[in-house]
Amino acid sequence: MSRASEFQYLLRMMNTNVNGKHKVGFALRIIKGIGRRFAILTCKIAQVDVNRRAGDLTVDEINKISDIFAKPTGK
Repeated sequence: MSRASEFQYLLRMMNTNVNGKHKVGFALRIIKGIGRRFAILTCKIAQVDVNRRAGDLTVDEINKISDIFAKPTGK
């Protein structure tokens, strides 16, 4: 039951509200400049399961994804 209390229905990433009910790969597409392919690729690089809901992400996973969005080349 504690897992249900940790679910976030609305995430704030890159100055955008992301719907927590959608799967991660498709929820990230709402961010300007992020397409379906780049969102799924980012999840794979950050080692986040694409089939999970965005509301289930931990703070560390959200930070990993945000860092990849900020510097996609890694330089």
